[in-house]
Amino acid sequence: KVALILRKLNRKGPFYPGHPSSDNPYRDGYKIEHPKKPRPPFLFFHCLRRGQFQRRYGGDRSVAEVMTLVEEAWRGQSDEDREPYIRLAEMEADQYKAEVALFERAQRPIEVWQPFRRCKMVLNKLASDGFASIFLEPVNTDDFSDYLEYVDTPMDIGTVRSRLENRKYSGPDQFARDVRKIWQNCKIYNLHGSAIWNLADFMSRRFERLYHCWVLAFHYRCLRWADPVARPWEGSCRVHDGSCRTMDERLIMCDLCDATYGIGCLDPPLDEPPSGIWHCPVCKDAPKTAHMFSAMSEMASRRRAELADVPQKIVMR
Repeated sequence: KVALILRKLNRKGPFYPGHPSSDNPYRDGYKIEHPKKPRPPFLFFHCLRRGQFQRRYGGDRSVAEVMTLVEEAWRGQSDEDREPYIRLAEMEADQYKAEVALFERAQRPIEVWQPFRRCKMVLNKLASDGFASIFLEPVNTDDFSDYLEYVDTPMDIGTVRSRLENRKYSGPDQFARDVRKIWQNCKIYNLHGSAIWNLADFMSRRFERLYHCWVLAFHYRCLRWADPVARPWEGSCRVHDGSCRTMDERLIMCDLCDATYGIGCLDPPLDEPPSGIWHCPVCKDAPKTAHMFSAMSEMASRRRAELADVPQKIVMR
């Protein structure tokens, strides 16, 4: 009976709605108000039966009189009849405590920043690049028997991902240290200027830019996840989170953070895509030190690797 009553009451949505893409809607900005107080047992009865009483008596009685009839009906309920409503009130009180805990946790600066969630986005972007295939798994030391003579601490993207998912890092700087070790190991073992050396150089440059723009730069911006600007890796317009449905040919990408914007959604709007390097509204006001990174400059390292024979992936099976 409890489940049946709850299903009827939730026809227009749950009392504490969640969000399909968030385990804490308060932290991510999908819910901004303090959780509502839980309802007492009578209010569950009231919400369930009010419509019935209004249909039955609403024609010749005022709203106040109808509510009085609902209260009288509640007082006439036996302890057994009230039991489902009492149980629902207890369940909602427990849920309220959980909601308050989420709300209070969401006020912490680290919860607004969410550095490890951002680190995961950086790692996903790196791993999705075709050049990253030889870095996804550990180097096979059977094929490269002298590898450990040059490299003290082997590292690969798969190992970093495992550590990240298992919360082995106490801070994003430890994550960055391990990722840098991937490229450093490659450069130490391989000949300077070789295809694989240039490949590691390109991946290193890309990582440093994305780590700065997607992780470090948001430390003090205080932007919740629900804000489109807080997610520069998504390919839709960051002004309207893609709801503007801007065509691809009218989207421009920031040279610093890779965020895309519709030229008609900018303030002021643009008639044509700008020529040359363009910085988004967020990055154009970034400190000058941030502008040492550039997606355009990374392409030189990528082209050098492409001109040579890129090695095939050799990994442990």
